Amino acid sequence: MENLSTDLFNLNTESFVDSKPEKKSDPAKFNPDASAQTDKVYKAIIRFLPNWQDPNNKSKIKKHFLFLQDPITEDKFSVDCPSTVGKKSILKDTYWKLKGSDSAKDQELAKKFSRKTGYYSIVQIIDDKINPANNGKIMYWSYGVKVNEKIESELKPEVGLPHNPFDLFTGKLFLVDVCVKYDWNNYDSCKFIGDASPFVMDGTLKGTPIQKTKEDMQAVSEFLKTNSPDLSKFEYQEWDSETTTKVMNLIKNSIPDGRLVEQILNGANDDETKTASKPAAAKKAASTNEHTEAPVASYEPETTTTKDEVASEDSSSLDDLYKDL
Repeated sequence: MENLSTDLFNLNTESFVDSKPEKKSDPAKFNPDASAQTDKVYKAIIRFLPNWQDPNNKSKIKKHFLFLQDPITEDKFSVDCPSTVGKKSILKDTYWKLKGSDSAKDQELAKKFSRKTGYYSIVQIIDDKINPANNGKIMYWSYGVKVNEKIESELKPEVGLPHNPFDLFTGKLFLVDVCVKYDWNNYDSCKFIGDASPFVMDGTLKGTPIQKTKEDMQAVSEFLKTNSPDLSKFEYQEWDSETTTKVMNLIKNSIPDGRLVEQILNGANDDETKTASKPAAAKKAASTNEHTEAPVASYEPETTTTKDEVASEDSSSLDDLYKDL
């Protein structure tokens, strides 16, 4: 008689339960999540740093994007919105077609096509009491509209002299003070603190500030090149054929009104035909000026979306949306 398998008569219940893949955290990412704390508060002191790859243009990267789910295939994916770079966006057109519909169901469906906006910068962690292992590290931070407004108010203050938070010699420290309001992370209390001060490479409050000498500036340049995370991965990504197909299918599967779908898709095809028939100079003008949008409030793609950091296009008027970026 053959040996019987003992497993046949000793089933392990856990083996039959679907295991959920663990979410891997990015070690280069600064994530001040107050909702994960017992007291629902997260405080840290950081400093914004210039992006050595393109200090003037890419120290703060801004991108519009959408989270989408196909109601038929249930496929979930995120996609960058072409309006980020001033291009015609079928997703934005879909939003406004639905928003302007007489149907309450269409207006509700419009929310699924509302874009979000993320901001990305390199920061130095000065004092993180929640995660002290971060102290001294150069990380990236994906933040939203509230934090960006505080940066903008320093660059162009209503009163007083302007201050560039990214300047290595005259930047100020930034207090990250996050709490939970109505079950969402709230960033209202974040603010710039102290006086302008030079960058300290070791990231401590008692460290030696850099000097405007050739040696120090060379040392800082090499330090940032070696230690800064790459922000280029957060820049706008052009759609490939697979992404285009997924978006088109999602629109068809999401909107029950076939005539409305046809209007949206025909509008997209007409725009492509018009652009293709224009001379090179006209194409360039169309891509940069034809379909710009006003800034909308923000989000962060890799973490939980918060009410304070995300706002849909419901908060913008049609006229505002079509203003220059």
